[in-house]
Amino acid sequence: MPRADRETWVQALAPSVRAFSERRARELGILEDLRAGAEPPTLGAELVDGWSDWLQLRIGAEVSEPSVLRVLAESGRTKRIRRTATEALAG
Repeated sequence: MPRADRETWVQALAPSVRAFSERRARELGILEDLRAGAEPPTLGAELVDGWSDWLQLRIGAEVSEPSVLRVLAESGRTKRIRRTATEALAG
């Protein structure tokens, strides 16, 4: 779904499922920006800790920015996330 339409669809959802959908839409935007080579936000363990496991895994597998991958390799929430980022750094 186009990024511009996500908010409309999220707001159309029942309140009981809206929080999850809002977070996923926000995280999709972060992933899309990083895939496109946008300047990553100021990275640190605090920022990464706020990302879901889903987002951390996707970034580790789909983003090539070394600074982002290094933070995930060091501070990713799970062993799988840290390994995925480490392998991506190794190329």
